[in-house]
Order: sequence, then structure tokens, then C-alpha cells
Amino acid sequence: MASELAAEEVVRLVASVREEVGAESVTLVCSRIGHAAEVAERIAAQGELLTHDSDQAVLTLLKTEDLVENDFTPVPYDGTLGDMVEAISRSRRNLFPVLDAEGRFQGVVTLDDVREMMFDRSRYDSVRIYTIMKSAPAFVYQDERMESVMDKFESTQAWNLPVLDDEN
Repeated sequence: MASELAAEEVVRLVASVREEVGAESVTLVCSRIGHAAEVAERIAAQGELLTHDSDQAVLTLLKTEDLVENDFTPVPYDGTLGDMVEAISRSRRNLFPVLDAEGRFQGVVTLDDVREMMFDRSRYDSVRIYTIMKSAPAFVYQDERMESVMDKFESTQAWNLPVLDDEN
């Protein structure tokens, strides 16, 4: 009971110090290992603890949904090169998600994939997007842990990965 009260007091103290100095985090040093572990457990349960492994700690604080970019111009799966050129003219990005008629992710087309053929107007109606699209090297899910997301970026060496919801 005494350690529970002490832990609650420490949590209140940390919150008070954070508010007073406008700090994002507060570091505590405890002299008794057992007491420190109890306090750390209580603070961690409230999401206020950063551990010695700061990279890992930062990853636990990040949420995938906070890092998602939404300014991509999608292109239709059964669209044509002409549709692709139109999308390129409206976009500031060089990556285009390919979506089917129901809005489900099917793949990607990059500007490099069509750079040479986009100047040949005779191909605008004959080349279909599904023939030039590529599969994504991996997928990220909206509620996925950031550590897993970073592992996917590292293993694929990708700059962008599609983020899917439960319905794709």
C-alpha cells in the first residue's frame, strides 16, 4: 500500500513538473531498485515512461495513423495510360496507388514506370494501368505497432508503403 501511494505521488509529481516547465518528458532516478520498478511500472501503465532505449521508446509513442500521408492521386485499375497522364498532371507526387472499382488497393505505378511511354499519345488508349502497375513490397495496417512498421521499411528499403484498413 505504501509503495502504491508513493507511485501515485510520483505520477502526480511528474505530471505537475511536466505542466510547470512545459516538458514532454521527465526523468526520474530512484535509489531503491524495488521501489523504482514499482514506480516505473505504474508510470508505464499510464503511458508516461520513456526507457533507456530511447529509439524504442519513441517508436512506442508514435501512432501509424499520425504518419500517414494522404496526398496521393489514385488511378483506376482498369484505367488507361491516358488516365495515368491525367493523374500525373494533377499530382505533385511521383507515386500513384492503383485502386479497383470498389476502392481497394491493388498496386502502385510510379512516374518512372511511365516516363518514356507517356509522351507517345498513340498508346494512351491501348496501355492499361494493370499492365504497368507493381505490387507493393509490403503493407502497413492502420493499427500496426510502429516497431513492426519500421521493420517493414528497413527490410524492403521502401520510401513509401501502402497503409490498409481492415477492408483493404
